[in-house]
Amino acid sequence: MTTYGLLPLPELGEKPISHESDEHLARKERVAKDSEDHGFHADTVLGYEPQLGAQTARGMPAREGFRRRSGIQSVWDFADPDHACIGAVPYVRTPNLPASVIRVQKNPVAVQDGNFVLEEGQCS
Repeated sequence: MTTYGLLPLPELGEKPISHESDEHLARKERVAKDSEDHGFHADTVLGYEPQLGAQTARGMPAREGFRRRSGIQSVWDFADPDHACIGAVPYVRTPNLPASVIRVQKNPVAVQDGNFVLEEGQCS
C-alpha cells in the first residue's frame, strides 16, 4: 500500500475504507502516480488536498493554518470555479472530471488557474 500524506492510499483496484469520494481518491492516486513517474516518492506530496465539497470561507483557512503549523506545505485543488475558498488558501483549480476519467487519461490533469506556483523539476 502506498502512503499519501498521513493516510495510506489504496492500490488500484483495492476498495478504500474512507470517507473520501471516489473522485477525491482518484485525484490523490493520480498526483501520487505522476509524482513517482517524475522521480519523487508519493510520500513527499504531503500537502496536495482535493477539496470537492463545500467548505466555509472561514473553515478552510483554519484547516490550512493547522496544516502549516504541522509543517505541511498545502495546495488545495478545487474543481468548482465558484468555490467559496478560492483565493483564501494556496490552490489550483482543475477540471471536474469523474474518477473513471482521471484514472485512465494519459495526459496530466490540466491546471486551469490558481495562486500556487507549480514547478516541474528535481529537488536538489
